[in-house]
Amino acid sequence: MNILKLENVSKYYKSAETVSVGMKNISTTFDIGEFVAVTGESGSGKSTLLNVISGLDGYEDGEVFHYGEETSHFSVSDWERYRSAYVGFVFQNYNIIDSYTVFQNVMFALEVQDYPKADRKKRANELIERVGLSSHRNHKASKLSGGQKQRAVIARALAKDCPIIVADEPTGNLDTVSSKQIMALLHEISKDKLVIVVTHDYDQIKDYATRKIKMHDGEIVEDLKVKEYPKKAEIIKPELKKTSLLSLLRISFRNIFATPKRTLFLLLLNIIVIGVFTLVYSSQIKNINESGLAYSENFPSVPETRLLIERRDGGKFSAQEISQFKRNKNVLEIYENHNLFFNEFTIGGKTESMNYFSSFNKTDSAIILKKNEVNGKLPVAIDEVVVSSSFGNFNIGDTITLGIAYFHYDEYNAPPTFGEFKIVGLDKKERDTIYFSEAYLKQATDNKPQIDYLKYLNYRYLISDNLKLTFLGEDYFVWSMYAERNWDYDVSQYESGPRPEMDVYENQNLTFSVIVEGKELEKTIPNLSIEVFKTNQSKVVFLNNQLYQQLRDDFLIEFEDDYRILGRNLLVVEVSGYYYGNQIIKAVDD
Repeated sequence: MNILKLENVSKYYKSAETVSVGMKNISTTFDIGEFVAVTGESGSGKSTLLNVISGLDGYEDGEVFHYGEETSHFSVSDWERYRSAYVGFVFQNYNIIDSYTVFQNVMFALEVQDYPKADRKKRANELIERVGLSSHRNHKASKLSGGQKQRAVIARALAKDCPIIVADEPTGNLDTVSSKQIMALLHEISKDKLVIVVTHDYDQIKDYATRKIKMHDGEIVEDLKVKEYPKKAEIIKPELKKTSLLSLLRISFRNIFATPKRTLFLLLLNIIVIGVFTLVYSSQIKNINESGLAYSENFPSVPETRLLIERRDGGKFSAQEISQFKRNKNVLEIYENHNLFFNEFTIGGKTESMNYFSSFNKTDSAIILKKNEVNGKLPVAIDEVVVSSSFGNFNIGDTITLGIAYFHYDEYNAPPTFGEFKIVGLDKKERDTIYFSEAYLKQATDNKPQIDYLKYLNYRYLISDNLKLTFLGEDYFVWSMYAERNWDYDVSQYESGPRPEMDVYENQNLTFSVIVEGKELEKTIPNLSIEVFKTNQSKVVFLNNQLYQQLRDDFLIEFEDDYRILGRNLLVVEVSGYYYGNQIIKAVDD
């Protein structure tokens, strides 16, 4: 079997206006042990043939067989693996790492193919000695002569232990003596490899070549066998190995310390860039902080155009203090009834055509709006608002019901609502904000404790999900049987097959229990009649809706300290622009 076989292979180079032929209809084979000289004039296709054989270039027509396998279907990664495992390169311009020593260049090739760590140094020294560079083992490549560099490149190619060595004008930059030494070295290693050398001077290689291929205008015009070569009885494909992470790290650190001046320069440059970035970023953060844009989890609906102010002692503000705030030129208005803004939670709105609440992330006063920012009009009456239409598809003239935005509920577990309002305008800037009228925000209200409805609903759902009854030695889930459904609860969504019959127990003293966030509660109800059903999958007790809700509310009271919001003496300060927040805060502190 041939290691390489080409059948009618053609390669074309395309530009915007022309197509040129690199080579055409090339058919030939290559074997291990051959030392092939590819000659011809400049532009004859020598380097193109070498690039196709080595996988550096693809081809358009024909087929290239490698170890009998077709390669026309190879992807980019397949060609990369092919080059990594099977091909060693020797180029005219060396492509050696100048900042590495000869030893490090050879070790690099061994590390990349994950050569056994214990044998790497020994193998590297053997190859360096083989190419006659033992005395220059620790010399940096930048200090070597041209011939010495090419020897080091050959040692590196041999370190890959690949079956194919390709050399493109390897003696083009060398003197006559060095050229002969390199050719003799390539001939020596061809005994157990396929070596293909492209050269414009056949006389340099004729004493060593086993075969001569001459090209002209992209075609092989001469293919002569000039001497015999040792043929291998069996050709073994090399094993493809991946570079280990440890080897990659080792190579990376060697690259860092191989060029200390460059590393130091890049380090200083990075420090300067990071320093400049830090200064710019810090400046921007400072500007943002000075704009009063800080977000509070306790007051999620507060936008950038209003502040909440509280005395450090928690007391009420005097008329003199409020008057002093109003004298600030950046203050548009002050509102004493902060709870009208629903600061403690995100509210949502729905209309008759919507069965869900669309959220408004912020609430604000309509005095910050200009007429040209609104489609429709600004709110005046106590029940008029301006909203953003983007999330809820609201329209002017809709009646919107306000409530808590983020929760799941049904008609029997609906959250509390805060009132109905008429939409008189739509915010053109779509700021996801609901704007109230002055008539609404200036109305008198009490400052009684309020409910954190998100926490309240969460506790309500946890109690509903965990409410149990231990009855006759067994645990039962407790469900509500809605009166308006006339006890006709559809259990088919929980059970497959026919609906089971209910068992009735009358005049029972029953103890209900619930565990919520590690807190275990019990309540006993005497002389209670219940209906239960019991299957292999479920054990359920049904209570009428009124009793069920009363039981749940009794348990809810135990968590009141967690979901009740105590009345706070907060002032809402409306500022005249986006960037005046901290100026107001500084004035308040002063």
